[in-house]
Amino acid sequence: MDQQAFESFVNENIDLLKGARPETNDDLDRYGKELGFRLPQSVKWLLATHGYSMACGIENLEDSVKTTSECRKTISLPSNIFIINDWNDGGVVFAIVEERPRDEYEIVWGDATDLYQIIDGKALGTDIERFASFSDWVVDRVRFERENA
Repeated sequence: MDQQAFESFVNENIDLLKGARPETNDDLDRYGKELGFRLPQSVKWLLATHGYSMACGIENLEDSVKTTSECRKTISLPSNIFIINDWNDGGVVFAIVEERPRDEYEIVWGDATDLYQIIDGKALGTDIERFASFSDWVVDRVRFERENA
């Protein structure tokens, strides 16, 4: 989904995506520097414009950056993995950072064993959910909230 389509989708679902605590551009830039790569345009736009909501697909960017940094140190998580949400028994949502337009990275929803698969250089299993980009992940979260409201 391109940025214009994503912005239209957000505006069509603003009842679920209008959140609290918008991020500043300075904080978003700082998070990217801490991670060592640029955050996706869709993440930056959504969080700076609308803040955090139940359906935004990321609970707290600052905590996500801290979790990722800690895992890089403690379990040798590769520098191209960004843990977006760690829901414990609900799974782990992470981005696989690769050179792509608008810095949109594949999003994977799996579990902790999938992170260890990546650390060990093995292919991910088939029991995961994959999303082509963060915007596609947000679309899934909105659908989930609509179906379970």
